[in-house]
Amino acid sequence: MELLTDTHVHVHLGFDPGRLLDAAAANFDRAAPGLSAAERLDVLCLTDVRGRQTDQYFCETLRQAGAWRFSCAVDRDGVCAERPDGRRLHWLPGRQIVSKENLELLALACRYEPEDRALDLSALIDAVRDHGGVPVVPWGFGKWTGDRGRIVQRLVETRDDFLLADNGNRRRGSAFPALLEAGRRKGLGILAGSDPLPLPAQDTRTGSYGVRAPLPQPDLSPAEAFRAAIRSRAWTIYGQLTPPGAFWIGQARERIAKRWGR
Repeated sequence: MELLTDTHVHVHLGFDPGRLLDAAAANFDRAAPGLSAAERLDVLCLTDVRGRQTDQYFCETLRQAGAWRFSCAVDRDGVCAERPDGRRLHWLPGRQIVSKENLELLALACRYEPEDRALDLSALIDAVRDHGGVPVVPWGFGKWTGDRGRIVQRLVETRDDFLLADNGNRRRGSAFPALLEAGRRKGLGILAGSDPLPLPAQDTRTGSYGVRAPLPQPDLSPAEAFRAAIRSRAWTIYGQLTPPGAFWIGQARERIAKRWGR
């Protein structure tokens, strides 16, 4: 049995949840062609922005998306989406939080939701750990430069109780980010996630970039399996980065959308 996890998932307004789930299932299948769905636990880590509670919306309001039905009862710590053919995808709650220094932190497998820009990054890591979550500092294009880059560098040099993460939006063929490499050399775990942009068709990228790890035992809940994989550090990254043309088009479209409030 293996655990496959996309550790950076957004369900942006305008995304089609049914199409997203179909795409995620297909992306997980492509990531592990030698394993059937019955031999895997496929997990999507939500990284909701403040004010969004996607997992509760799925369970309590939407309840069904396309052929998928949502259930909170199956997963003790999240949501299960199941198709009539028995295919299952598991969602874990989580947050994307902005620090006082304008850096992102992912709080995985927990429901901690502080105000954005209220705490510095180091204090946020402590708070996420105190709330039972997994703190992850994700790479982002242009976000680890200048003063912000020096803050991440100090964390990498002085702490070992958090994780870093690569991002499926990174341009294919680009050099592995220096701070991710520094963290890897130090022994910090490097996770990976698709991080869909708030643009049309980005929902189909869900599940396309992530990590896979052996399951230590088959009867663990998705949250327990994810935490066990984090403790073991026995994962590998799967998937491909964004082709150069699509990367630059996506960056330009996102900046235009932000500028015009769309």
